[in-house]
Amino acid sequence: MNVLDAKKTHVEYISELLAKHFSQANEFFGYTKYNDSFEVMQKHVSKRINREVEGFSYFVAEDDSGIPVGFVSLLIEQENVGSILALFSEEKEVMKELIVKSVDYFKSMGISNIQGEYFAYENDFKEVLQELGIVEELIAFRLKN
Repeated sequence: MNVLDAKKTHVEYISELLAKHFSQANEFFGYTKYNDSFEVMQKHVSKRINREVEGFSYFVAEDDSGIPVGFVSLLIEQENVGSILALFSEEKEVMKELIVKSVDYFKSMGISNIQGEYFAYENDFKEVLQELGIVEELIAFRLKN
C-alpha cells in the first residue's frame, strides 16, 4: 500500500465517496443535513486538490496495483489547529495508515492540536482511533421523536 498526495485523477473517486458518506449521514439523521450532491463534491474536491482553496489537503491510499482503497481529507483551520475532516476506507489497516500519515503531515507543518469527528455508526473508524490511543473529548447527541 502507498499513501500519497491526491492528484487530479483522484477527484472522481474522492467525490463519489464523499457524496455516499453524506447521503448515508442524511439517512442516519432522517433528514437532509448535508449536501450529498456528487457534482458539488466534485467542484469542491477539484478546487482543493488544485490548491485553489488554501488549507485543504487530501491523501489517497492505493493498493499495490495503484487502485485507490481509501482517502483522508485534512484542513489547517488556524495557527496550530488541524482537522481530519473525513476518512474513508473499507479496511481498518488502511484507515490506520491514513491517520498516521495525517498526524505526520500536521506535525511537519508545526501543528500539534489535531481534531476530528466521526458519526456514531462509524464503528471501524472509532476502533482504529482507540487502537492508536486517540481519545474522545466531545460527544454530540440528538433527541429523536
